[in-house]
Amino acid sequence: MKYFLSFCLIFSALGINAQEVEGYEPNRGEYYIAKFKPGKDMSDMMKYVDTWSKWAKKSSVFEDYRANIHVPYFHDQHLMHDLVWYGRAPNAEAHFAILDEWVNNGQKIAAQLPVDVSQVIEVWQRDVSRPEGSVDGASYVIFQDCKLNEGVTSQQVYDAYFKFAEAAKKLGDNLGRKMMWPISGHGEWDYDFVVVMYANSLKEYGKNNQLYWDKVNGIEEQKALAEVGYECSNRRTYSSTQIFGY
Repeated sequence: MKYFLSFCLIFSALGINAQEVEGYEPNRGEYYIAKFKPGKDMSDMMKYVDTWSKWAKKSSVFEDYRANIHVPYFHDQHLMHDLVWYGRAPNAEAHFAILDEWVNNGQKIAAQLPVDVSQVIEVWQRDVSRPEGSVDGASYVIFQDCKLNEGVTSQQVYDAYFKFAEAAKKLGDNLGRKMMWPISGHGEWDYDFVVVMYANSLKEYGKNNQLYWDKVNGIEEQKALAEVGYECSNRRTYSSTQIFGY
């Protein structure tokens, strides 16, 4: 029952209709959580990325696919995984066309992976804000698990979060934000959605974090967001490298 209710919540949150005039279209994401095979390290992974990219570029289904490698930084499970392969597709049709190509034609390239994958998570996600500028080097990503208060919907949080992000941007904020709803592969979970924040670099995140405390915290849109009714915990962070599609 809990999973059924959570699934319904996802689509009530993502059911965009004509009355909704603000925000971004939902998209799909995938997270491959992995640990290096004995004797392998990140240099082996990046060599594999080059090989995989050449393979992927031969098929048009990867045209709108974007991929990053996340490496845990401020995290309580460093020993559990070494990296996360994050992929993004614009919609379910595009995502499953990619999976079809991978499952049916990617056996040889999959066998070359220098990591063992312990978990694969499928998600719906919806951008709240996107940073301007380009990524030069490692970017920075933050995840938090969030629970809704009784009677509050994800759509209400999204609407308030979007208005907050727009107001913060006018004060100089340049963080990316999104809300994410796991669909498959997550196992048991006791939260309603995941909030993701990201910056073009670690330095850029520090700048925006300071801006939040100096100028953004306390604005009306921030107060309105805080009053919607939800709580977030289990904050963990990653450095991230763009590897495909950018």
